[in-house]
Amino acid sequence: MKKKKLITPELPAQYALALMLSKEIEQLEKSETILHHHQDDEALHNFRISIRRTRALIGQTKSILGEERVRPFMQGFKWIGSFTTPVRDLDVLSLKLQDYGRALPVDYRENLNIIKMFLDQQRELAYATLIKDIHSQRYRHLIDDWQRFLGHLLDKDHAATDKGSILEVANRKTWSAYKEVLKEGRAITDKSPPKTLHELRKTCKKLRYLIDFFSDLHPRKSVKQLIRILKKLQDYLGDFQDAEAHLQLFNQYRHHKALNPAQRIAFLLIVELLIGELHERENRLRGDFPAIFALFDQAETHQLIQSLYKT
Repeated sequence: MKKKKLITPELPAQYALALMLSKEIEQLEKSETILHHHQDDEALHNFRISIRRTRALIGQTKSILGEERVRPFMQGFKWIGSFTTPVRDLDVLSLKLQDYGRALPVDYRENLNIIKMFLDQQRELAYATLIKDIHSQRYRHLIDDWQRFLGHLLDKDHAATDKGSILEVANRKTWSAYKEVLKEGRAITDKSPPKTLHELRKTCKKLRYLIDFFSDLHPRKSVKQLIRILKKLQDYLGDFQDAEAHLQLFNQYRHHKALNPAQRIAFLLIVELLIGELHERENRLRGDFPAIFALFDQAETHQLIQSLYKT
């Protein structure tokens, strides 16, 4: 069965954006309902995606939505994203722990369960904080105000028609994000700090979200081809960011007092070995950047994006 398109090229930009943002808040509330009753990893993942997509779309189109009106919402959704991050970081670290552990001496690998138990305890604490924030008045007021704002934009009596069509906006914003990826990526050298790769990762996410959001406006086959090309760069940048974030976590855990004395010695030995492995992994990944970025920064990609989005 052919998927029904949410937006069409001729729709007024502000109205179409409100439609897309309404879809995101609908998904957010579905995930939120599940999180109230279960520690559901998939629901948390979907909840975070809705927040990230909402923030990305607001950030890229705030001049069309009304910058002064959406500024409080941008700050509010950033806050929601921040209180979900600790749980997400611990989930990813738990998933990657065995992979990291394979690089350790065999005699030490059996002690990884001490790290895993510790991570599970930290996740329970972080999840409790997350649920407390979701139950807060600040959260509820933000979501209610946002739904009222979107309802106002969807009211034809208030809809702005002077912002251009959604196709014009989509092409302009996506082309601009692509140029930003090229500018940031081409400026990175062997001497650039890790932060530059993190910033490039965020810009690639913006580009990916714009491609996804406006996929109804372009040929499906071409959009899928572009996503495959971009995904290779995103996967690499995600691995690098995970190594960086997990290094920070393990450095914090060096000073943690939650373990009993018998476990603490084994725990610290494993942590030090994992920190060493992550440093090596980060350095290996860092050396791969020129080749990975070159796979994206080539004539095929440029021609494809130009054919889809160049205005």
